[in-house]
Amino acid sequence: MLQVAFTMFGAAGALSAPIPKSPLVRDADQCMGSRAPLTRTLIYRKEATVTKLNVLKGGCHCGNLCLSLTTTLSPSKLNPRACDCSFCAKHAAMYVSDPSSRLVIDVKRIEALGKYRQGSKTVDLLFCKECGVLVAVVWEREGGASGAVNARCLNEYESLGEPVIVSPQKLNKAEKTARWETLWTKDVQVRVSDA
Repeated sequence: MLQVAFTMFGAAGALSAPIPKSPLVRDADQCMGSRAPLTRTLIYRKEATVTKLNVLKGGCHCGNLCLSLTTTLSPSKLNPRACDCSFCAKHAAMYVSDPSSRLVIDVKRIEALGKYRQGSKTVDLLFCKECGVLVAVVWEREGGASGAVNARCLNEYESLGEPVIVSPQKLNKAEKTARWETLWTKDVQVRVSDA
């Protein structure tokens, strides 16, 4: 909510305007003890809630794929989800996401970005072709992309919450996408620098 407060000045050069009759405005003669023309200055104060943003950074082993997950949640509130499908189990992948967060994946060399689809063939599992590290999973949905980060790729991995085991392989495609819509980061950007 924007609040407006009025301050009275009798000095020349101040913003001149008729003074509204309001409890916020006092007569300039009372304030300054003079017969100067009545003027007003508007002071705008915006009441704002300051929200702390946590930026979790990480990437693959060789540095080709760099991640940043910007969230209002503290790392301890992000519980990695250990997927029990054979692909994720072989990569020891555990995913974190926050629907109101932003995930940016910076790719230095596009030819080293690998994509793999398995199971329902609905999502892209992103990995580095140079060092082999699985960094994220991305679902291209109508209106954008959603995704989750492999928690083990984050520098802040040790400060994350307790892992939980999930079994998406027991869900059909509609159930999976409904789950992703609820849990995954909805603002995902993959940027390529190709230096």
